[in-house]
Amino acid sequence: MRAYIIRRLLLVVPTLLAVTIAVFMTVRFIPGSTIDLMIAEMMGAGSEADPKAMEAYLRHELGLDQPVHIQYLRWLGVAKQDDGRFSGVLQGDLGHSLWQ
Repeated sequence: MRAYIIRRLLLVVPTLLAVTIAVFMTVRFIPGSTIDLMIAEMMGAGSEADPKAMEAYLRHELGLDQPVHIQYLRWLGVAKQDDGRFSGVLQGDLGHSLWQ
């Protein structure tokens, strides 16, 4: 019985890793671009900025100019954000609106 429990507990780690990677990749690579929607919204609000410059700025601000593995680690919350703090799924950072 002890061997069974230990074996099951050891299977938790790769299972959680696989699930988090699957969720991240699904969210990251769904069709359609969030940046395109944000730019369209800004242009509709009367922004005069260059769409290419806006795209580059938003990619940098959202961290989409980083490699995918860095984006994954930031999403998990085990890598520091640009502001030097940790936030992500494992840190319990579920967004501002959820806490109010």
